[in-house]
Amino acid sequence: ITGSDNGTAPDGDTGVSDATNNTLEVRPAALSHFIVSGVGGTADLDGWTEHFYGDVQTVTVEAIDILGNRKTNYTGTITFSLTDGLAVAGTNYPTDYTFTVGEGSDNGIHTFTDAILFTRPSFEHPSYPAVNEWWVTVVDLDQPTKYGSQVKVKVLPRPINVIADNQTKNYYGDTYNLGTTAFTVTSGIGSESAVFANGESIASVNLISDGTVATALVGDYDIVPDNAIGTGGFNPNYYEITYQKGILSVIPRPITITVDAGQKKTYGNTDPAFTYQVTSGELVNGDSFAGTLSREPGENVDFYGILQGTLTIVNGENNRYSNYDVTFTGSNFEIEPLAVTVNPTAQGKTYGDLDPVLTFTSIPALGATLANGEVIGFSGTLSRVAGENVGTYAIEQ
Repeated sequence: ITGSDNGTAPDGDTGVSDATNNTLEVRPAALSHFIVSGVGGTADLDGWTEHFYGDVQTVTVEAIDILGNRKTNYTGTITFSLTDGLAVAGTNYPTDYTFTVGEGSDNGIHTFTDAILFTRPSFEHPSYPAVNEWWVTVVDLDQPTKYGSQVKVKVLPRPINVIADNQTKNYYGDTYNLGTTAFTVTSGIGSESAVFANGESIASVNLISDGTVATALVGDYDIVPDNAIGTGGFNPNYYEITYQKGILSVIPRPITITVDAGQKKTYGNTDPAFTYQVTSGELVNGDSFAGTLSREPGENVDFYGILQGTLTIVNGENNRYSNYDVTFTGSNFEIEPLAVTVNPTAQGKTYGDLDPVLTFTSIPALGATLANGEVIGFSGTLSRVAGENVGTYAIEQ
């Protein structure tokens, strides 16, 4: 820096000699503190950042000089600490780090990617609930009074959904064990987020449903999950668990009803009670059959299909038919001809007379009423073997 006299001094003095070869030394400003930022999550207006247990976070450390500027020539070594006393260097936060200077170097600022992992939600702070936050602090190893922190870091329980799987009970009348592993766990944060933290998992869930008992009727019943038990250090308090119901479907019980073969009656008789057997499956829970089989209409000699009719399944006053998958195997009912015996009466005449009216008796008797209400009657007349000479002639139908 050089200086010279460029004009007349106010007091009229002259002849001030030029000052030359004086040196002004510019030195870097001293380190003041660090700005610690970027421990991610959702930020609010009060400076809080929130994220979830198990999420790794990025942190940026910037060295600041006493003039409030970035200290671009900072080459000190920093050490990290978390207020979470269970945190471990190298696992939950970076190990000690020395800043570098130069092209492509730190030059006063360094970002540690995915370097912060809180081991617990912030409600585990020793002073909770008065304090519900963690701090990330950086200190210069050689100047312990030079430090910086990001405060108001709130770590929330990790949201997950525990969803009971749908199950099917085969069949009505059976008991059913839901087990403890028929469930699915999804992230409550989003499809791109990890479900669990730190390699943890859920091994079993208590599953209950009214449909498991033998008396549960056919239909759909809620499967209610709760009490998740995990592995790998899983702590349910560190998760915000939303339990979602599944469905237990109770399926109708298969049963086969087979009509007895060979059922028949003689023409004119009333129908017998049609019979059947259960040839596959069984009734359960005290259920029983009620009602009767029927058949196709008709009273002439022929075969008629035997139908299910009003046959159903009940339990007391309650119909239970819909709780069974009924297979009905029918058969034919035969109406056989009625055997009628006609006995012509022995008769005669004198040669040359006209034949008398030929008479007969019958079994069943003429005019008898059958069980179905029909009356025995005949039409037409008897005849005899032709001939008029004295002799015996057979009477024919």
